[in-house]
Amino acid sequence: MHDDLVSRTFTASGPSRLRLADITEHATGGGKLLLCAVKDVFSNRIVGYSIDRSA
Repeated sequence: MHDDLVSRTFTASGPSRLRLADITEHATGGGKLLLCAVKDVFSNRIVGYSIDRSA
């Protein structure tokens, strides 16, 4: 986890009103692997993800 350098405050009044996404590249023995995750801000849960070797 990194520091929030721009002091953003994310809040949602109910489920599915605000979602965040992130793509992360991981090095593996078989090459790079990309993980994309979608998070619902209200529940603080991952609501979707995808893993693939290319974009």
